[in-house]
Amino acid sequence: MKFCINTKTCEVHRYYCEHIKNSDVIELGDYPSSYQAIESAKKLGYQKAKGCSRCCPQVTLKSS
Repeated sequence: MKFCINTKTCEVHRYYCEHIKNSDVIELGDYPSSYQAIESAKKLGYQKAKGCSRCCPQVTLKSS
């Protein structure tokens, strides 16, 4: 699955999520799970990265 991150809110979204605000978004790449995409975003410097509550809700609960 493709994931991206909103660089202002640090929310990680699945690429198809309708709640992505197109400005300030960069693609993270393909990952087998939301958890791995968030961990990758953190390694890229987005320490406050969290999952979108709509497309990655289970991850949001784990990473809070």
